[in-house]
Amino acid sequence: MQAGDRERLLSRAIEIFGELSAIDKQADGPLCAIEKAASELNTGLPNDVIDQRTARKSELVRELEYRIMAETTDARLQELNDNTDTRLSNFLHTDSDRSCVLHMYAQEEPNGSAYMVANLDGLIRLRDLLTHVIEHGPIGQGDFSTADDEKFRLCVSLATESEAICLVLPYTGEGRQIASKRHRIFPDMLFDQNRAVAEST
Repeated sequence: MQAGDRERLLSRAIEIFGELSAIDKQADGPLCAIEKAASELNTGLPNDVIDQRTARKSELVRELEYRIMAETTDARLQELNDNTDTRLSNFLHTDSDRSCVLHMYAQEEPNGSAYMVANLDGLIRLRDLLTHVIEHGPIGQGDFSTADDEKFRLCVSLATESEAICLVLPYTGEGRQIASKRHRIFPDMLFDQNRAVAEST
């Protein structure tokens, strides 16, 4: 497929996808949009799209999915920027209109990788929360949920340089946080201490 034909096909497929019902979007929406666009434009499709065994994971379908995701993200960010009510106004952020999914996977051992995964609204809420703590300190709280819709509150504390090097290590390999002579400051203790400071000012 020529680059020009590919671009026209993807552009039309995005338009068709936008016109689909919510149910159709979930059920092979990108593949359906590509097939309809190809039919309208009288454009041939690559073999991996034609083959039902590989169609859903074909390069063309995946590229369309990425473009749709990018457009959706841009639209949501514009919506948030236009709506001043979504900005964090104080240290407790409890806007519950949208599902803010956030998962944090700690290191199992030193030098291991840690992961943070969230949906767009979860990342935006986290960004607002961190921005508030950076600009106003010393604490912030935000309401999030896990993928099974269990709610939890994320508590963020700003540590001083001397506090930061004394924090209890976060490794999960041994099943619990262990304090030592040096690493003796637990996160909940620091948060409560900083909250007392915030409430007294």
